[in-house]
Amino acid sequence: MRITKKQLKQIVAEEVAHRLLDQIIEEQLEAYLVENGDLAAYKKAKKRDLVSKVKKGLLSTAAVGALFGLLNQKTTDYADIKAAEREMVQQANVEKANTDEAQLEQFADQLNNTARYMWGVGDQGAMPVPGTDGKITVLPPSYSLAVRAFLDKKENVKRAAEGEEPIMRYGEIDLENIPQVSGENYKGSYEENVEEFFNVYSGKDMVDAINVVQKVPELDVVSGTGTEQMIVMVNPNKIDPNYILPELGMTAADYYNSQYGTFLGSGEKEALDTGAPDTDLDAELIQKTKERAGNLKESKITWKNYKNRKKKLA
Repeated sequence: MRITKKQLKQIVAEEVAHRLLDQIIEEQLEAYLVENGDLAAYKKAKKRDLVSKVKKGLLSTAAVGALFGLLNQKTTDYADIKAAEREMVQQANVEKANTDEAQLEQFADQLNNTARYMWGVGDQGAMPVPGTDGKITVLPPSYSLAVRAFLDKKENVKRAAEGEEPIMRYGEIDLENIPQVSGENYKGSYEENVEEFFNVYSGKDMVDAINVVQKVPELDVVSGTGTEQMIVMVNPNKIDPNYILPELGMTAADYYNSQYGTFLGSGEKEALDTGAPDTDLDAELIQKTKERAGNLKESKITWKNYKNRKKKLA
């Protein structure tokens, strides 16, 4: 069979096209992935490259159509991969932000926000202790409780890792109903609550706030006017759980639990293990599951099974 020069050129061109098809796509896609450039720019560059090869007779129009189809599929796959990667990164960031350490850091940032714990009457930027002519100011009791919650949280992170019983200052926290700080639920009159504050807590109930801050590495500053000689705070151990905080109008226990719960890390949540079985599940199935679980060796110690063991040993 005789093959003309024109036919031979066509056969060679098509063969080259078939052999280059996958190679071109893979090489260009790999280069794109390495450069991590713009997807649209990559498609545009590839199109120019293919058009150039057609003009030079290296590729047939049929091969170009196949190339474009494969190229679109490759870049679509890449876009899907990148979208999945972004979602994974976002999820990792969320998980990182919810660790016990990250939540403690956020809690410390709040405590170092002096504007959050400013209080007073009228135009006062800080609350002076009566009879001190403004030389001594007192922080709101909410600050004392927040510091107490922060310190308890730090200690409980260690206790969780060691399987020890946690410090639950006002009973177990209901994670499904964490108290919210809201002015809408303010109890009583602010002026009356402030006046009552100094009737309830006197000098013997106060501690030097600067000394407290210096003993807690994460804390840097406290609220004040900058002109006083001393800043004090109520000893959190002296605050009654049912006491209405003047600056917030909520009980001390509720505020403590709101702060503890707001900055609850993922490790703490797992350790607290407060989830109750779904009451809609079959009772017999629940019982069998409990029996099976009882025969399994514990893989880790949680606060709840620690307490259960203590009850059995008692």
